[in-house]
Amino acid sequence: PVSAYAVNSLSFDKTSINGNIGQSIAVKVNVNADDAINSADVKLKYDFNTLQVVSVEPGDFFPIITNSISTPGTLFIGALPEGTVGDRKSVV
Repeated sequence: PVSAYAVNSLSFDKTSINGNIGQSIAVKVNVNADDAINSADVKLKYDFNTLQVVSVEPGDFFPIITNSISTPGTLFIGALPEGTVGDRKSVV
């Protein structure tokens, strides 16, 4: 049988951001889960008239990521932990 766990929530390290046109601002996305998780798939919608995603970088918990920033207004991220997950190897 296949089991899936939903991430309880995502949060950001900043609750508000002020910036100027052309200025880069880094925002960390935190994954908050009650259960053990082996991966995360994120679809984040934003106002593309105000913001532009320039890059997505891996974090400490999910060092293996894939992402798509090609659609203005939508960011897709797939994330995996490094090494062994349960009794299977993580594969990208």
